[in-house]
Amino acid sequence: MWTEKFVFDHTGYKLKYFRPPYGDIDNRVRAIARQLGFKTVIWSNEWDTQDWQLPYKTITPNQIISIFKKGISSIPARSKGVITLEHDGAPQMVAMARTLLDLGMKSGLKPMDIASCLSDKVGYNAVPAKPVTNDSEKHIADDTGDKGGPGVPATDAGSSKGSGDTAGDGSLPKGSVKAKASILRGPSGFLCATIVTLASVALGASML
Repeated sequence: MWTEKFVFDHTGYKLKYFRPPYGDIDNRVRAIARQLGFKTVIWSNEWDTQDWQLPYKTITPNQIISIFKKGISSIPARSKGVITLEHDGAPQMVAMARTLLDLGMKSGLKPMDIASCLSDKVGYNAVPAKPVTNDSEKHIADDTGDKGGPGVPATDAGSSKGSGDTAGDGSLPKGSVKAKASILRGPSGFLCATIVTLASVALGASML
């Protein structure tokens, strides 16, 4: 859980959402993730843009755009919307994610973070208050439980039933680290674009 530690050390917040590597998920993984306080999020069928192949030149930008456009055309048939997968492990991936978000918005969709997509009012997990001393970092401001603060109790971690199914209910407070994901919502549905490398968000390197 090095990513979780990195984000906490730099922001004072604990991650809530978990996308299993390669989408490899079963009841055992769901149970372990739940015990660790994570809610599992999986992308929808046919919405893996395959952008991870860009650095290897085994796919072209135009091919990825075609995959994305095909997904957009399927949105009217999805009453609950879709989740699409992009990565930010290389500059080419980040550039492509920007292109896809622009394409989605030009199609009448609106970017949002994954917590808002799932109507989650608290997009992070609560952590115990830590005493602040002159020689320690102030990770947590307080533990009062005020709305939008670290003291808000964490909700039970849900589980994914498969591609496109998610669990959750909130958004991150203003000024805190964003979930590395976004949603596009349109007249006939919404699109959650899940971005995977969470550590870069803590450094303000979010692509959104």
